[in-house]
Amino acid sequence: MLKEIIDVKIILMLAGLLVVGLITIVGIFAAGTPIAQAYNGMECGDDDFVHWSGDSTTFDVNHGDFPGWWKAEIIYANGVWDAPSVGADFNFVLDSQSGHDWTKHTSYYTTRIAETIITYSSSTCHLSDTGTWFNTRYSFDVCTDCPSDTYDVRTVAIHEFGHWLVLGHIPWNRPWDWDCVMYVDHGTDRTFCGHDIAGIVEIYGAD
Repeated sequence: MLKEIIDVKIILMLAGLLVVGLITIVGIFAAGTPIAQAYNGMECGDDDFVHWSGDSTTFDVNHGDFPGWWKAEIIYANGVWDAPSVGADFNFVLDSQSGHDWTKHTSYYTTRIAETIITYSSSTCHLSDTGTWFNTRYSFDVCTDCPSDTYDVRTVAIHEFGHWLVLGHIPWNRPWDWDCVMYVDHGTDRTFCGHDIAGIVEIYGAD
């Protein structure tokens, strides 16, 4: 009799674990992508995101002590976001007088490949400044199949330009979206998926 009771308890426990596991799996697959998740959680008000006040902003690549090829890759990355296929009513303008800089330095944060810093007004929800630094703790190059300790400048710049537009990360619990530009990991993908495009169009409108 005691053995039968123990067997029943074990069966119920295993069934409970199975149910919990199924609920977890369903929850992960049912979770919606944060289409226009504000960068670093910078939502503004009840139904708005921090954003540029107009349909464009400037950027500069001359303050980071970059070699010519590195500058060219950043400029190319900006053009990727401006492409008609993205369809958003926003574009970047290269301007040597811009205070919105791309730079590089050795970061205290050893796990950050690059970081975009944003300044904005909480009263207007408008961005006033932004800039990106590449972490010189890592090596950067032009490569579509980079070694494990090297990152492709263009790919990283495309991802960080997404943060300039206040797009957040597509989270780790959506590994099927790993090929999206705004996936949390700086991968080697240079193309957009639907979530990237939907995010920028949601914030700035369609072109």
